[in-house]
Order: sequence, then C-alpha cells, then structure tokens
Amino acid sequence: MKSINGINIYGDPKVKTPIVSFNIDGVHSLDLAHFLDYEGITIRSGHHCCQPLMSALNISSCARASFYFYNNKDEVDFLVDKINKAIKVIEIVIIINGHNILGSIEGDENLLMLAGWWSVFHQSTENFIIGKLIEPT
Repeated sequence: MKSINGINIYGDPKVKTPIVSFNIDGVHSLDLAHFLDYEGITIRSGHHCCQPLMSALNISSCARASFYFYNNKDEVDFLVDKINKAIKVIEIVIIINGHNILGSIEGDENLLMLAGWWSVFHQSTENFIIGKLIEPT
C-alpha cells in the first residue's frame, strides 16, 4: 500500500497488525469507501469511535482496511489498484467541480464517464448534471 501516491498510513510499522488505517491526500475517507464499495471492496471510514486519537493525529477521519489469514497478495494488489483508480476518478471530479472544460481531460473515456457518474451519485457538485457541465446559478 505504500506505493499509493499521497497515502498516509497511521501506526507503528514495527507493530504488525492486520488492520491498516490510512488517508489519501485530497481524498475524503468516506468518498474512498463509497468508491471502493462500488468496486466490490469494503473498507471502514470515519473516526472509528476514537475521536481523541483523531484529534491527536489532527485528522477528522481515516479509512481502514482489515486483512485476515485468508487474504492473499493478489487481493492486496487489487485493493491498491482500485484505490489508485479512485484517486484518478476523484481528481477528475475535482476538475469538473473546478469548471475546466471536459475536452481538456485526456485519457480513458470510461474513466471520465465514471467520474461523471460519481459526481452525480455523490452529489459533490451541483454544476455537473448527466454529463453536461453548466454554470452555477
């Protein structure tokens, strides 16, 4: 998971546990959890009933992935791949929210369609409606 750009993993790496708490720069943990759920992966997000720890870490929430003896490297790689996909989609949604023209986004058309769907589904913008960028009122 350390290969993920912008990841902040919390905890002492010398203490080995199957639970990894983390945040991604620029990505809210709830957005990540919703996106991964759409991809068939369940993680936990929020303050995990430990607000004093969140305050001490100066964060409002984090994501948490839990592993067990039956998980294998392929599943961890799948999680990392989907987190990287989530980062790309959420970055595109931010560009959409920033009112950049859609033609300036280069890359996979399916990823752009997913970003549009995500923007509408998550209701993170009032300015992106069914694939059409409109000016705010």
